[in-house]
Amino acid sequence: MEKESNYVDKYRTALKGFNKLFIDYFPSAQNSSTEVKISACLAEATSTTGAISGAILLADPAKTSLRIVATYGTDIEKSKEISVRGNNLASRVFANCRNEILEKASEEDFKEMGIKLESAVCTIINPNRQRGVMLLWSNEPSYFKNLDLEIAVLFSGYLAILLEVDEISTRLAESLSTDPLTGLYNKRQFEERLHLELSRAKRYSSKVSLVIFDIDGLGNYNKSNGNILGNLAISDIASILKKETREVDFAARVGDDEFAVILPETGSLGAISLAERICDSVASYPFPSSGDAKTPVLTLSAGIASFPVSTHEEKELLDKAYLALEIAKREGAGKIHLWEREKAK
Repeated sequence: MEKESNYVDKYRTALKGFNKLFIDYFPSAQNSSTEVKISACLAEATSTTGAISGAILLADPAKTSLRIVATYGTDIEKSKEISVRGNNLASRVFANCRNEILEKASEEDFKEMGIKLESAVCTIINPNRQRGVMLLWSNEPSYFKNLDLEIAVLFSGYLAILLEVDEISTRLAESLSTDPLTGLYNKRQFEERLHLELSRAKRYSSKVSLVIFDIDGLGNYNKSNGNILGNLAISDIASILKKETREVDFAARVGDDEFAVILPETGSLGAISLAERICDSVASYPFPSSGDAKTPVLTLSAGIASFPVSTHEEKELLDKAYLALEIAKREGAGKIHLWEREKAK
């Protein structure tokens, strides 16, 4: 009876810990990183089973190695990787996709991880997708019982939910911030970034330039080749923008045929140079045609405004970039116009 009572108490403690994880670290909670949530789960699993230490290892996308992403009660180096083909316990559980209690450890079981122990329990995280393993260990031989394995499986199930939900949340956040056709940032993200960069430029007495591009001839191109090739052309132009801009620059699709590039720490002359490179690349690009008829030419027109030369205000910077674009388009396809060119520095 006493043994059965201990069993119930231990399992009840495990369920309380499991419930606590969902209350404090629910998988979709935005106030905690995935790493923090994983560490919290490992701490609960380790303390509930009475293990002295634990580690969580996640598989790389190719499932060729396991990387330590969280530890508890041990100084094992995080980010350490072991091969899934190894002869250690973690690799064996992952490769066989089968949970295991190790009553008496051999040197090979943990040699790759650089630890010494007597017994362990190891469970697979999401058997269907083989995301990784959770490993708990003790300095006592035959320490873990079937109940400990059940508890470890319970917390591994939480990890499986956590990783799936956080992955979906990340993809959803990306889809809300990017344009689905081009992969560039969308108009909302552009507006937020423009505010951020202009505020930063004002604070540090720096420069920032804005270039607005418009596709010339897209309507005729769509009429001749259809919207499918038209969308492909838009995507190709977005790829040119990605290639020609720096990592610190911010490229976005802000309209059906309009793009914007924010250039931090860049004055008017630097913005002109970038706009010329992009316009030249688009003008020489071999856009596809659906038939024998001559494909209408696609080019870009560009309007440029810079802080502080063109204006000191965010809305005016955007307005003047669009006014410069209007002037450029009136001058003809493929033209570039800088607002207040004569004041450029």
